[in-house]
Parts: sequence; C-alpha cells; structure tokens
Amino acid sequence: MIKNTSYKKQKISLPYLFLLALSFFLIKGVESKSQLFDNQKDGVFFFFDAVCFKGEGDSLARVDVYVLVPYQTLHFLKSSDYYGASYSLTITVFDRNGSKVKTEIIKRNIAEEDYAVSQGGSAMFDYSQTVFNLESASYSFEVLLKDEISKAESRRTRSLTVLDFDKYPLSLSSILLLSSIEEKPNGTYLITPHISDNIAELNSTFFGFFEIYSNSAQEEIDLAYKILDSEEKEVYKSKRFPVELSSDRVQKYIPLEFPKTVAQGNYKLVLLCLRSDTVLDFQDYDILAASERTLQYFKTVSGMGLLDLNKAIKQIRYIGSQDDLEYIEAATTTEERQRRFEEFWKQFDPSPTTERNEAFEQYYARIDIANKRFKSYTEGWRTDMGMVYVVYGEPINIEKSNPYNDQRAIERWTYPGGRQFIFVDNTGFGDFRLYSPPAVHEKYQFQN
Repeated sequence: MIKNTSYKKQKISLPYLFLLALSFFLIKGVESKSQLFDNQKDGVFFFFDAVCFKGEGDSLARVDVYVLVPYQTLHFLKSSDYYGASYSLTITVFDRNGSKVKTEIIKRNIAEEDYAVSQGGSAMFDYSQTVFNLESASYSFEVLLKDEISKAESRRTRSLTVLDFDKYPLSLSSILLLSSIEEKPNGTYLITPHISDNIAELNSTFFGFFEIYSNSAQEEIDLAYKILDSEEKEVYKSKRFPVELSSDRVQKYIPLEFPKTVAQGNYKLVLLCLRSDTVLDFQDYDILAASERTLQYFKTVSGMGLLDLNKAIKQIRYIGSQDDLEYIEAATTTEERQRRFEEFWKQFDPSPTTERNEAFEQYYARIDIANKRFKSYTEGWRTDMGMVYVVYGEPINIEKSNPYNDQRAIERWTYPGGRQFIFVDNTGFGDFRLYSPPAVHEKYQFQN
C-alpha cells in the first residue's frame, strides 16, 4: 500500500473509533496504471479499506468499508454554471468459499463551480462509509467503482478476518495508522489518518490507534509491538507501554517507530497485549492478545509508489532531454536513480510548496490514457498518437474520414490556437502515423 500524500490530510473528531470519518485509504497488491503505480489498475483511481471493531449490543462485529475517490480521477462535465461528476459503488462481501454474503450499491454525485477544483487542483476528494454487521468468519470485500460519465470501471478486493470479540477474555481491534493525533479536553481525538500500508513518507514516528476489549478481571496490561520482515524475521521491537483497563472498551494510541535503515519491501506490524508482570523479552505464553497489519516501505514520488522505475524514466522523453534521461539512467544504484528522477521532476512542479507535483501526476495520467487508447505496434505512449496526446493533451476536436474508400483512414486533431495534427492509417489495423506536421518538436508543459 502506498501513502496518498497527493491529497489533503483531513483532521477529524473521533469520539469513537467506529464512527471515524475517512481521510485516505490505499489498497495493497493492485497493479498500477501502465505498471507505474502499485495502487492503481485500469479504470478509475480510488482507494478503499475495510476495518473491524466490536459491535454494540449484539454478537455481530462492525466492519466499516471506506472508499475515497480523488476528483482528478473522475470525468467532470460542465452543466450550466457548475461541473458535475457521478459514480456508483457496488460493495460485495464474500465468504471464504466465494459465496456472496451481502451487497450494497451506492451512488454519488459531485458538483463543483471551479473547473480547477474539479480537475484536482485543490486536492479535493469524495469519500463514503458503508457499515456491515457480520458474524465472525473470514471474508473478502470487493469494491466495483464505475464512473457514470466515462463508463470506466475499477475493481478492488481486500481480505479481512472478523473476530468474535466476546469469545476472548482480552482482544484487539484492527490497527489504524495515523500521521498525527491530538487529544482534546473533552476526551475526543483530533486525528490525521494515514490508512495506508506504506509508511516511507511519514516521519520516523507515527501512531497506531486501536481498541482493547476486556471480558476479564484484568486491570493492567502492557502493550508492545514488533516489526517483522517478509521472512518473519524481527527487525524492530518496541518498549513496553503500560495500560490501565478502566472499562470493557478502551481506546488507545501509541507512537510507532520504523527503522528507516531497512531495505524497501513488505513488513508486518504485530501489536501485543502482555501481562504486566513480564520482562521485555517475553515468551509466547505472556501474550494475552494480538493484532497485526501489513506495512510497506517504498519511496514515492508525489505520493505515488513507482512499480517500474526504469520504465518511468524512459517515459520522460516527451518532457526531458536525452541528456536528462542518460543522467538518471547512469546512476549506479536504485536509490540514486530514484533520487535523480525525483530531482528531475521538481523543476516542473507548479506548486513546489505543496506535497503534490501536479505536472508529474498529469504527465503520467496522459501516459496511462495513451496506453489504453493507442496501443498498436508498440505501447500506446510510444505511438505517434500517444506522443501527441502526452505532449498536448486532449484535442478540442477530432475529425475522422476515409477519403479513399478503402482500408485507409485519416484522423485530424485540432487544438486551441488552430494547431492541427493529421494521422494516417495505411493498413486498416489502427496503426496511425503522424502525417502532418512530419514531427513534434515541442515538449510537454503543465496545463491547469
């Protein structure tokens, strides 16, 4: 999972964890646009998560499914004096055998007066929260998002085990990662959620927020956590945090440390409730309860994790020079190559004082669209049409014709200012080649 630093962090009041309002969610293990970002697949870019807490008043647990959709990934149309977008969510819960348990369909409409806002210029997003009350079991949650205007679709899945919390003398909820937290005088919390596995862009200390459920006479426990690598080898063990169990449901947060000297990769955070009379080097029988979640440590650019850095470097050909490309590729380590890549993109950032680099996002969004629309004898971004699209964006008019009454076809793209590009397909197989002008000499420039 990759941190979404591209979108504004939202501080929220949290009287009870299961009533939280979402800020950001990312999903692990989904292939990316053009194999570039590891949190994106074909269709509409969105994030989602499913978290489990003890329910109120019955034996069913509460699972909250959150979906966040950045404005810039949706298709907006102008209608009178505003820009509108519409999308639907189909959220399906499957049991371990693949049978449907529950399905919810949600329709969302967005209206914005400012065109720049609708295009993601102010980092706005739309989010929804759906609650499922479920029996203890293992489930898979699938979210299908459909942009009702562009008809683009994306599908995400995530697995979750729902506990019977009453079955255990002591148990833990899911772990919510936070980049900051502030406890208010009235006992509520003002938090900035970081619901993402990737913690590479967070400060060295961040936070874990969770609930402890107690059905026993236990009055005091200690908390501790471990970080394990992909081979289950311990890379970090925390100190102990004493906790008083003042009620049967205790909300708690602790600071988390992650060793930034470790290699990029996948990790696991294991949170433990321990007997308070044990030593730091505790044994398995000292553990009263446990909860875990996956972590990732992958460097990002503009909040997006690079799945194929080498390909991303080659794709700068429409904005950078050959010297730029050779300089980045000449780096002898992956870390240095990424550093040079990030430095290259900083010079094009239209808002250098913010976390987002809109030029970076727009450029690779065009790469993705080119790959989907213009794939022919090679990847879409390498075709003549793909090149023009990446450099100039969406034409204001496209004319198609077949003047020779055979398999040959012509397309004329028109851009503001009267600039035109003519493409000819002489084979009938969609292999459009740039006919006029014979070459493109300009480079990509950010367009707000």
